[in-house]
Amino acid sequence: MVRVLNPFAFSLDRRESRFYELKTKPVYENGEYKVFRYADRWFVTCRKNLIVTETTGIPKDLIEVLVAGKEPADYSKHRYYRALEAYQDALLYAQNVGFKVEEIQM
Repeated sequence: MVRVLNPFAFSLDRRESRFYELKTKPVYENGEYKVFRYADRWFVTCRKNLIVTETTGIPKDLIEVLVAGKEPADYSKHRYYRALEAYQDALLYAQNVGFKVEEIQM
């Protein structure tokens, strides 16, 4: 089991879902990013042990551009920048609550 920080819950001031307990192995991995099935059709993508996206599918294309560090040329620019922003937000929230940021070991 892995405990991950959910920055979206912090930004929405939701105390009950600030941390997720992930009990399965990743369904997709690329570089620092790991995607976990969180519910029936719900996935969370983590960079280290910080959630950067919550989606209804595995965002392989997004993860590929994040790993490459290249801004996409199409409509997905928003998703790219939002994932980067979520990571930065998560780092701040982690520091504020004393959450140790580390690689996920399964």
